[in-house]
Amino acid sequence: LALFDDNLSGEMEYTEFVEMWRLLGLWKIIFEEQDQDNSGKFNAFELRGALKSAGFSVSNKLMKAIANRYACPISGEIGFEDYIMCLVRLKNAFKHYKHQESKGRVTDKGEATFSEENYLTFSMYM
Repeated sequence: LALFDDNLSGEMEYTEFVEMWRLLGLWKIIFEEQDQDNSGKFNAFELRGALKSAGFSVSNKLMKAIANRYACPISGEIGFEDYIMCLVRLKNAFKHYKHQESKGRVTDKGEATFSEENYLTFSMYM
């Protein structure tokens, strides 16, 4: 729901549901294609490929943060559910950044400015 609920209503329109279902289906296909050993889990290398296939190019620093947040601390692997949650958060974060960019709130260095309310709302609902 958080992926498409831009107005924070807690509800989703039918067209938003259709788009969400399409996106989840695509992400499932990517997961199956990138899970090279058919383990049902990703290692970091497989995850990077999956993120790229889903349209996300992330830095090594962000990749490390993702691994620390979503990977099992013992095996270092990421299951399907955590992969989906990661993509939802990435998609929302990039969308939120692009919104700030469209409002002229991004510097030449690529640094976006957010009001406290805007940042807290985004980070809590994401």
